[in-house]
Amino acid sequence: MTTSRIAVLLWIVCLLFYADIATAEPETVPADSAPASARVDQRIAVPTSQQAGDSARLQRLEERVTEVRRDELNYQIERDLLKEAYSSRLETINIVIAISLALLAILGFLGVRSVSATRDEFRAELERLRDLRSRSETRLLEIEAEQVKARAKFEELTKTNAEQDQRLRLLELQEKVISLIKDRAFSRALDYIAAGLSTSPRDTTLLRSKSSCYFFLFRISDAIPVLELLREIDPQDTGTVCDLCEAYLLVRDRKSHLELVDQEPRALASKPFLTWYFEAARCYQDGDETRLVAHVRDLLKQLPSQKQRHNRWRYDEIRHELLSDAETKMKTIFLAALSVLEGTTDPAELSSLLDMPVDEA
Repeated sequence: MTTSRIAVLLWIVCLLFYADIATAEPETVPADSAPASARVDQRIAVPTSQQAGDSARLQRLEERVTEVRRDELNYQIERDLLKEAYSSRLETINIVIAISLALLAILGFLGVRSVSATRDEFRAELERLRDLRSRSETRLLEIEAEQVKARAKFEELTKTNAEQDQRLRLLELQEKVISLIKDRAFSRALDYIAAGLSTSPRDTTLLRSKSSCYFFLFRISDAIPVLELLREIDPQDTGTVCDLCEAYLLVRDRKSHLELVDQEPRALASKPFLTWYFEAARCYQDGDETRLVAHVRDLLKQLPSQKQRHNRWRYDEIRHELLSDAETKMKTIFLAALSVLEGTTDPAELSSLLDMPVDEA
């Protein structure tokens, strides 16, 4: 029972007390209608009845006060019990709170230590990962460099293999061409040469074979571009210079012929009697018999009296060019001089031709 309930009860008791007092009305007698003794007796009698009513009301009040005190005592007992229960529960709660706080403190301390340890472990792991990443990147760069080297080496090997394959094919073609030239199958040899030059257009062996085929087929005009390319590729090749010089002479390109003779005197001098041959051919083409005869006499002075071959030069092309010319003493002397150089005619026969009249020649 709370204080408010006690106050309410006291308030109710007071209301009842004042209600009883208000409801009690005393009997009054007029003063002029009764005698004085009667009024005295009346005054004596009135207090007696009032005392009886008051005692009853007091008794009721005492009962109510007793009830209130009993209720107050019950309230105090209940309050003490509540206090005891509350204090025991409060102590239990305090103990539980203290234990909880202690546990929380311990867990917090352990948690802080765990977070700190985790942070340190994370940092260490992060550093390890960074180091691992750095090493991985370095290794990756090394692998990429090795791949680049391997790729370059592979490409180089592939290129080398391709070049070797091409070289082998060219060697096979060259052997085939040489074999065909020996068999005098010049047109077929030109087909193989064209196939080889399509993959290696500056192969000197095939180009020389091509010019030789043109010479054998008396296609001198076709041989000139091939010989010019050979001279561009290898300017020191004396055979190319000599062939080109003769080709210019055979097609009667006198300007190019003389320029080459002036530019390459050493190359022409490397072939015995080649300059003499070119000079004699020029004399014949010019129709200067006197100069040709004097030139042949100079040749006879240099040659021994017996018949022998004096150089390895082929004169088939110039003979083919002279086939359409009329038979004259100058043509006979020129062809005889070539035969003497080849070793097929005796020098004495050539000498007799020089002294022979024109009609007999």
